[in-house]
Amino acid sequence: MPSSAFSAEVFRLHRYYYAIVGSTLLTLAFFAFVTSRYAASFPWIVRPELHFWLIIAVAAGHILFFILQHLLKRKIFFILDRYSFIIFFFLVLYAEGGVESPLIFALIFPLLVSVVDLDVRTTQQVGIFITVALALFIFATPEYVGDPVYVIKHLLRVILFALIAFYLHKIVKETLRQKYEKEEAKRRFSELIELDRVKTDFITVVSHQLRTPLSALRWGMSNLIEDKTLSPDTRPIVAESQKSVERALHIVNELIETSETKARSFRLNKESLPIKELVSEILSELEFLRKEKGVEISTALVGDIRLNADRETLKAALTNVLDNAIRYSPKGKVTISGNEQNKQFILKVSDTGVGIAAEDLPYVSDRFYRGKNAILLEPNESGVGLYIVKQIVDKHGGTFALDSVAGKGTVVTLTLPL
Repeated sequence: MPSSAFSAEVFRLHRYYYAIVGSTLLTLAFFAFVTSRYAASFPWIVRPELHFWLIIAVAAGHILFFILQHLLKRKIFFILDRYSFIIFFFLVLYAEGGVESPLIFALIFPLLVSVVDLDVRTTQQVGIFITVALALFIFATPEYVGDPVYVIKHLLRVILFALIAFYLHKIVKETLRQKYEKEEAKRRFSELIELDRVKTDFITVVSHQLRTPLSALRWGMSNLIEDKTLSPDTRPIVAESQKSVERALHIVNELIETSETKARSFRLNKESLPIKELVSEILSELEFLRKEKGVEISTALVGDIRLNADRETLKAALTNVLDNAIRYSPKGKVTISGNEQNKQFILKVSDTGVGIAAEDLPYVSDRFYRGKNAILLEPNESGVGLYIVKQIVDKHGGTFALDSVAGKGTVVTLTLPL
């Protein structure tokens, strides 16, 4: 919170506090004046003069404790003020006729102040203090002590007040417990967010650090395998090593993409993109994988459709979709179709691959989640491809849908605005 806003909030709270104190003092003064001036209208006040001076005394005491607490900033004056009010209530009740005073219910107010403050210890102490004082209050009127009817009635009154005090204490305790649990849950949630941020930063940093040497290694392998002087025995080893480097670099690029996609600074630089050319470009880059897997690819993109989209991120999304379709359909077929419907471009990528089990289907677009069939076929993949696809499509204002049957294939449907 900015310092100016914090100062305004403090001033507002102080203003409310001063208003409460002022209104309390004015109420006491008004009550003292009315009961003194029109004593005949208050026959239940058996000691009107004492009643008047008690109110004046408590008002003066309240002002004194308020000034001391305000100047010295000591909590002890606030506590003394609270207990002086309790004593004041009992003295006023005494002036009004003792245990038969019609205002005896007013003893609940000092307890309610503690409840409002959400102070468990003070609520308990004030409750016990008032209950004990109320039980002994019958001795302030000796003529009631010898009458069993008054004693029983007073005992029931004390028991009722004790129950109210007990349950108010329980309410305060439970409220504070729930407040603590809420704050603890909030704290843990903040820690999880921070942990996730640290994890994402770590993945991003490590991935970027790995990509440069892996790219250099791939370049070296490519040059080495084209060397005519390479012996026939060594060439297969170099070729296999090159594939391993390609896989490692692919995983690193996926990790970078998913961390960057998740970042708040992720922004789209949209342009007019011919979808046919973009798909052809991606298929050309994945030709080595198509040959390796022995997959047949057919395309059926209707018309010369252009999308208003970010080239790099959309290419990353389509590359992941097509890579998955080819990678998990060995010796199978991949069909790419697309057409315009209701000012939207609908792209479908169907394959005849291993498919996704029903229990895995709801989670395969989650970050790092991989279905059992995919793990069996390609155990070294990272499981972030579909997560990246969904994030990028969502960012473009489109939708991502997945339909699959284990052992029969998968259909990925991307709907993007034109």
